Amino acid sequence: MRLFSSRKAQLEQKARELEEREARLIQREQALEQQSVQSEEEASPPPSGPRNAKERFYDKIPVTVHQLDIFIGICIAAFVLVVLIGAIQGQG
Repeated sequence: MRLFSSRKAQLEQKARELEEREARLIQREQALEQQSVQSEEEASPPPSGPRNAKERFYDKIPVTVHQLDIFIGICIAAFVLVVLIGAIQGQG
């Protein structure tokens, strides 16, 4: 019987320790969440609008990312074609 009672006491102590740890973790999470909210409030908003001439110029050209991908692919294909033509003509 004594073995079971000491084991029961150990389990109860471990349960109390775990509850205390969990309470500390909850407090820590709440503190971190408050700090996060405060840092978000203190952060300055990103600058609105373009900052230089290059960005203003790019804003005037209505091109999607997909269109840019196609244009870049065509440029790469043309470059490879020019290199191949140069290599073929250079051998002859």
